[in-house]
Amino acid sequence: MKKIIFIIALLLITSRMLAQDCSQYMYMKKNKVIESTCYNEKGEVLRKVVSTVVNVTTINGTTTANVSTKYFDKNGKPNGEKSISYKCNGGSFIMDMGDNSPQQGNANIKFTASSMEYPSGMKVGDRLKSVTSQVEEKIGGVSSVATSQIERTVVAKENVTTPAGTWNCFKIVNKTTTTIKGYKMAPFTAETTEWYVPNFGIVKVQVIGLTTEITALR
Repeated sequence: MKKIIFIIALLLITSRMLAQDCSQYMYMKKNKVIESTCYNEKGEVLRKVVSTVVNVTTINGTTTANVSTKYFDKNGKPNGEKSISYKCNGGSFIMDMGDNSPQQGNANIKFTASSMEYPSGMKVGDRLKSVTSQVEEKIGGVSSVATSQIERTVVAKENVTTPAGTWNCFKIVNKTTTTIKGYKMAPFTAETTEWYVPNFGIVKVQVIGLTTEITALR
């Protein structure tokens, strides 16, 4: 059960680290390298994610970025990698969360989700498009399925400082209700907070006692 919850938290975190001049988004610049670090409540490093923008193309007004994402544990040991694609059409940034599931060793894990959008012109008080996700896991013949419904609201504007810089952000609160089949437990709700910079991306995320923020750009 704890592992399922951890996987959901990790997917929510890594999936948000970008998202309408499309060329200004950090993940829409070829050869850009973005490093993010995840900390626990004590400020201890749990993992790092290094993303490199491999290629960017624009066809019929839609810009697509292919990003190579590598995961490292707290000791810097490689812990999986993934190739991810993101699209921007000028009106909103559209991310296919189903492409954003990190490898988890030998575990048989499948992650699917509807797209997550960050529209242009958002303002405090807006309710953003909801997201539905599902994590299927099978270990040792035991299967479990976690289904989540994410409701997203823009609640404030705040300045945020990380080791990579200072930004004026929209603060977005996501309330995620999850039901897990395969474990004897009631549905539970978790709250995620993310800080989004228009025409740049997500620079910080907090979820279930974890904080992930951008720590280097090059």
